[in-house]
Amino acid sequence: MSRFARFALIGALGFVVDSLCFALLWQGMGWPLQLSRAIAFVAAASTTWLGNRVLTFADRPSQPRWLQWRKALASAVVAAIPNLGVFQLLLMLLGQQGISPYIALVGGVLAGMGVNYFASQIWVFAPANHPRP
Repeated sequence: MSRFARFALIGALGFVVDSLCFALLWQGMGWPLQLSRAIAFVAAASTTWLGNRVLTFADRPSQPRWLQWRKALASAVVAAIPNLGVFQLLLMLLGQQGISPYIALVGGVLAGMGVNYFASQIWVFAPANHPRP
């Protein structure tokens, strides 16, 4: 399986963790919406970091966990910008009826995944011969 396919698989797992954690905290436990969202985001980003560390980028030398985890969270936050931007743009172009919001969701996820993969490749899980900032 290619590195990108493994990355996408781990990302799908992160999406499941995000959705379940959010639903459990917000609807199941009645926690505030924004707090539930923030905790679910950290849980999902942590899940994808660990999965990518163990599966996607296992062939790369490990950095200290705490440092690499913080880089992964920062990368996820940066990737959220194109994700939400493409989502909004597609909603403006396609409207909000029918399956358009789902098309916008997929477009946003793909845009964010591209940015996150690039950041993971060159920064979070940088190869040994790549200079680290």
